[in-house]
Amino acid sequence: TLPKDDPAMVFEKHLVWLETGAEPRQTVSLMAASMEPRSFLDAGPVVEEFLQRTVRGHDLVLPAPAQGWIIVSACPEHEMGEFIRRLLDEWHDFSRNCPGADLPNLVLSCLGTWQLPDRRGPGEHGSLRHQFMRQIRGPAPTESKRFNTFRHVLVVDDDAEVNMCLSLRLE
Repeated sequence: TLPKDDPAMVFEKHLVWLETGAEPRQTVSLMAASMEPRSFLDAGPVVEEFLQRTVRGHDLVLPAPAQGWIIVSACPEHEMGEFIRRLLDEWHDFSRNCPGADLPNLVLSCLGTWQLPDRRGPGEHGSLRHQFMRQIRGPAPTESKRFNTFRHVLVVDDDAEVNMCLSLRLE
């Protein structure tokens, strides 16, 4: 069942899936992604599309008004540098291959890495939840509107043809 469009609920369901899926994960890292300079508002959907199709299958990308996007990655701390480097290299290649587009720089930062213990009580993931909610809530409402104006569709499919079609941008 797909959760309702509530970032906190999607986040919680994603944590459960990471812990109990076919390949249970031990850690989760939060990353903030943003555009520099932030004046490239028209590039927001392009950056989000890039992030959605470039992260790994067990990672989650959600809009976060405080930064732009938050990435929930089942990535151990010692692999975060390589993960960030791979995303930045792929963004550089993507930008270079779009000669007619004026695209911003992509800025990624690790917000922390947490262990995924067994889910036993209301306090588990306390600091992880707090950091996630702080990023999702973002700044004052007047500032946050600029990243929440994009329409989002969550598509989950293992069909290669569907995934190929997702690379096309629909206006």
